[in-house]
Amino acid sequence: MRSIEAECSAFLVTTVRSTGQTSGIALDIPSGDGRHSRLLASYGMRVISADLDNIALARGVAAAGSLSGQIAPVRLDATKPLPFGDGVFDLVLIIHFQLKDVLPLVKRLVRSDGLLILETYGGHGENWRGLPLAGQMSTELSGEFDLVHYKESPVRKQRQHVTVKAVGRKRFV
Repeated sequence: MRSIEAECSAFLVTTVRSTGQTSGIALDIPSGDGRHSRLLASYGMRVISADLDNIALARGVAAAGSLSGQIAPVRLDATKPLPFGDGVFDLVLIIHFQLKDVLPLVKRLVRSDGLLILETYGGHGENWRGLPLAGQMSTELSGEFDLVHYKESPVRKQRQHVTVKAVGRKRFV
């Protein structure tokens, strides 16, 4: 498990450990080559590893090894309507993707009392253009989720844009 944790977001590793979320069904969207999917599977979750890139999904399946039975790769576009029912996931994970493109589509997928874990990419080069504005993500989440953790950090040259690390627990409906 150490090597899987080493290749993953430290924020995700810390969050999953602190919340104790080690069972249920998770959605990793977009998953890329599935490193975070493998982490969640190693903790005992069943994971839908969703991405648009077939090559990345194939790499993820190949790297999963003994965890492959717990990970289902699914090719889809995270910015289009998603083929999952409301409230079917215990945990939804969005890491290093444009949150404003996918967040509105995935909020409905988290079950009551389930977790939504978000982490933007850094604001390097021109990446800041795809990052949310200050307060945008907390406003987007606050209607349906209690924020267990929320941290915004302004981008150095474009301080109105922020990087975000957030964990929301969906309120009971």
